[in-house]
Amino acid sequence: MNTHATWDTRDNTFYPTTGVLISGKISRAGITDQAFGNLLTISDRSYYKGVASASTYNAIGEHGVLAVIASVCGAGRDAPFFDSCGVGFSDGLRGFGTLDNLQNWSASAQVEYRGRFSERFGYVAFAGLGGGGESISAISTKNGGAAAGVGLRYRIAKKFGLDYAVDYAVNDQGEAFLYLSLGQRF
Repeated sequence: MNTHATWDTRDNTFYPTTGVLISGKISRAGITDQAFGNLLTISDRSYYKGVASASTYNAIGEHGVLAVIASVCGAGRDAPFFDSCGVGFSDGLRGFGTLDNLQNWSASAQVEYRGRFSERFGYVAFAGLGGGGESISAISTKNGGAAAGVGLRYRIAKKFGLDYAVDYAVNDQGEAFLYLSLGQRF
């Protein structure tokens, strides 16, 4: 079972300069572990997972954009690691290892300034904060933290505003990360 809802007023999918994107998804999944040709059931479990995010984009001057996103994720205790929540995993927060902060619940916020040097070249500066925990009331930055960084953009499709992105982020534990991606992070 999957239920998904989105409200989108952005002016562009790849490089929004104005608008809002609100998204929510709830899913239910089941896992059955069996052995001996499905003759023995070892475990049979199901779990729910929900992810919600809200982002806003505001033009600043002729070539700048201020983008902000907040997200929350919650997964049942029986969720496998690959479908759990975590800072840098379910929220895309740069500066954290994807599998380092897996928890049943996580929440984060990011802010990013996007600018253009020219029609083809751009830059970003970003910062974020996130945390996780076994329950929504136990969310703590001990399972996450703060991170900041900078990046460069190369516009590969002028017509669509699609950029190739290179970002460098450092978190509050002094760990550094390099990201190569297509499009903006959010």
